[in-house]
Amino acid sequence: MISRMSDSRDDAQSEKAGTPAPQLGSVSSRLLPLVPWFVAFSLVNLPFVLARTRFSTGTPLIELTQGLTYNFIWAGLNLSVPLVFWAIRRFQAELLPADATPQQRRRARRRWTLRLIALTLSSLCALVVIEIFLRVSMTHATWLEANGGSYVSPYETGGRTQIFALGPNQVTQFHMAEFTYEIKANREGLWDIEHPLEKPPGEYRIAFLGDSFTMGQGAPFEQTWVQQLQRSFDKSPRKGPVRALAAGIFGSDPVFQVRLFEERLLKYAPDLVVQVVNGSDLKDISVRGGFERFRPDGTLKYSDAPRVEWVMGKSRLARMILMDVWGYDHFGRNPEERAARTATALDVMVEAAKRLKGLGEKHGFEVLVVLHPFRNEIHTGIKGPLFEEGFVERVRTAGVRAHNLLPFMEREMTEANVADYFWPKDGHCNPAGYRLFARGVEEALQEVPGFPPKE
Repeated sequence: MISRMSDSRDDAQSEKAGTPAPQLGSVSSRLLPLVPWFVAFSLVNLPFVLARTRFSTGTPLIELTQGLTYNFIWAGLNLSVPLVFWAIRRFQAELLPADATPQQRRRARRRWTLRLIALTLSSLCALVVIEIFLRVSMTHATWLEANGGSYVSPYETGGRTQIFALGPNQVTQFHMAEFTYEIKANREGLWDIEHPLEKPPGEYRIAFLGDSFTMGQGAPFEQTWVQQLQRSFDKSPRKGPVRALAAGIFGSDPVFQVRLFEERLLKYAPDLVVQVVNGSDLKDISVRGGFERFRPDGTLKYSDAPRVEWVMGKSRLARMILMDVWGYDHFGRNPEERAARTATALDVMVEAAKRLKGLGEKHGFEVLVVLHPFRNEIHTGIKGPLFEEGFVERVRTAGVRAHNLLPFMEREMTEANVADYFWPKDGHCNPAGYRLFARGVEEALQEVPGFPPKE
């Protein structure tokens, strides 16, 4: 009551002084002119959102709802800029007139303090709501986040050693949203049976190096492509037995694979080493670095993280802005840095193949590099950098035998049934996909001199 009487006296005094008291009007009347701006920003953002946003729910109705909500978020963020300028102008008009009385200034200051507090609290609540929505809708989620995990910085070694493998005889699981399979490592820390060190006379041994696809993520042990390939070797009469050594490890890359082969598999005296690569290897190396990651003291050191990477890991809203506005990727790199690191990583992958070739010349085994596509690279016209930059041709130019599995995959799969060979969310092959994978690799093996032909 006292405040109202004081305000009334202020108005009366200002009227007597000939200075009109500022009239603020209702909030709705002030915000109503902003509605056309909001609609305009929504329409401008709509094509951009449809082109850049990817959702993993798969349901058209949910995707439409997410897309529209995502569009409104962007429109609201864009609208915040003129809203701030409007607030500043109102503040100047009400608080800073040259002829305002001290009482009017105090009254306006109180009013704007309350408004500022309300604006701050509502903005914080809006940011929290937006962050929750972006997380629930999996907008710009990493592969691990989309499959039920949390963000893990790719620049952290996580306590790994220079040998990227499981623990000897370790038992763990592929525990994903779509499947769960038990993993039992052998004495070398690999998901495989125990192989004798001594090679029987006439036996042809193949060591298969790779990442989670070569390990067989997405299938039980008997249905991984290496084991299906082994059964094909056993069923087909050949000039001598063929033994497949599975050395795929999820999260590995060609640099780690060379070190693993030297330390754990060279002693098995393989006749052929097959390194299976894909687009994730290029990304891994661009983040971890090349062979310099192996320090002389036996420790491991990845490349330094960009300064914005930790912000992207903490806030999905910050990630959305950095990725959609400035073109950053999930690793916190702008387009220029990403292009430079990708080019360097491509050179490192060729160098890894050459190192295997050098080991082969020294120890008497052949080397074959096999490039396989991801699901979204088959029958889509969308090809990753390894295909666009001619990785297979570069490896061949370096004197190493290489094979591209993409033509085989597109020959065996149709546009309508590609999804039948992969897990929708996880992205790895299912047992049917690995059966086709094994056939493609077996076809590639026919190019290798000395590989036992069928009788």
